[in-house]
Amino acid sequence: MIVETPDDRNDKAEPWDEVNDRFTELARRIGNTYRDSASAGPSEEEIRSALHTLGSAWESMTSAVASALGDPEVRRDVSEAAGSMASAIGDSLGAFGRAVEKERERNEGKWHPHDESAATEEE
Repeated sequence: MIVETPDDRNDKAEPWDEVNDRFTELARRIGNTYRDSASAGPSEEEIRSALHTLGSAWESMTSAVASALGDPEVRRDVSEAAGSMASAIGDSLGAFGRAVEKERERNEGKWHPHDESAATEEE
């Protein structure tokens, strides 16, 4: 059994704290840039027109997808594509599992400096 000490948790948290800090700062900068440029942005009418265009394009696209999915050949192609993706994911996960198992077997019985439980389990 692996027992984490407070020091272990702090060591693991520090990189994530840095990730959080960097993304927080990035979001702040992007927000400031957006607010600074908002005054030079499009008018309300231009925004409405753009949203109307996007809405119309979305309706056309969903209609085309629905129509295509009504075609038995398209449904078969979608099914085959999904099946090949599932097979590829399964093969990749299987290869990963075999690699993990091989590494575990290779290291079985060896003490790892970061695994405090290895020393206590053998005692």
